Amino acid sequence: ANTDLSVGTYGTQGVDAPTNEPPSRCEFSASWTDANNNLWMFGGDNTSIGGSFNDMWRFSISDLNWTWMKGSNTINQASVYGTKGVEDPANTPSGRWAFGHWKDSAGNFYFFGGFNGQQFAPVCFNDMWKYNILTNNWTWVSGTNLSNNLGNYGVICEADTAYYPPARFENRACWTRGKDNFILY
Repeated sequence: ANTDLSVGTYGTQGVDAPTNEPPSRCEFSASWTDANNNLWMFGGDNTSIGGSFNDMWRFSISDLNWTWMKGSNTINQASVYGTKGVEDPANTPSGRWAFGHWKDSAGNFYFFGGFNGQQFAPVCFNDMWKYNILTNNWTWVSGTNLSNNLGNYGVICEADTAYYPPARFENRACWTRGKDNFILY
């Protein structure tokens, strides 16, 4: 919309339509392009309505339409973690913004941490999520399902599935090294 603070139009999840449009938002750190030249975005904040989004959107450059792909059409939704490492259609990260993100060589989207700036209970996260673009499903990959967690550093330069960084936001210094190794600073 060409109006400030648009509430958007979600339409039907998974259905491309010229009337679909995401609500206005800021701080949506996650945006990327898939192999078909579609643009994608996840989450963000809308300070005018006091909440964080957990919706995934795809924009088709070929027909100029938005598609609401996953997540809720309401703000401040809690995460549905499921089992760590297991993809499930019910899994979904909570509403959040200002997180680190990556794309792997298969086109899957990953993000770590973030912030949900709810007025009376602001929280930071240290969970890592993977979005499978082919199945339209989320997987909780690493970290905890606890807000404001202090992490588990372990032994420096030693990898272990029990190690994970503390909860944080504005952690946008991140990049991908060869063989889908992600770096977060």
